[in-house]
Amino acid sequence: MGMSSDGVLAFGWDLGSPGDYGNYGDEKFQWASSLMEKIEESDDFDDIAMSYVPGWDVDEDWRNPGYFERAKAAKALRYFEIISYNHCDYPRYILTLPGKNWVVCTGDTKDVTEVMSYSTEELVELRVKLQNAAELLGLEPPENPKLLLTMDWD
Repeated sequence: MGMSSDGVLAFGWDLGSPGDYGNYGDEKFQWASSLMEKIEESDDFDDIAMSYVPGWDVDEDWRNPGYFERAKAAKALRYFEIISYNHCDYPRYILTLPGKNWVVCTGDTKDVTEVMSYSTEELVELRVKLQNAAELLGLEPPENPKLLLTMDWD
């Protein structure tokens, strides 16, 4: 039985895991409890993000004519993305922007020069976009988003 791990780099907020909420939860994650409830109910992160895209029906049948073209256009309009990390049996989550997370598989490398060369203005713009996404979700993060480095394994 093998186990592989991937490196994950994301700009956003660590949401923790479902176990971090509720009576015995970690206080630092309580600001995101309403989003964690949606994650636990849906288990489809894309549907959660897509449900905030104006005009998109997450219940549309994929067999409808033109569905994939509409889905592609709607996906480009997403305000946020939820990614998981850690182990599939003990998932943890990050709220990030679409295209602002990077994964590198075991035995591979990833050029992150783009990330390391963001100007102050670009970082401010990314923070504003994430703050807007948090506001859309009804969340009040206690701090600015950060560049997070973690790992994911199966």
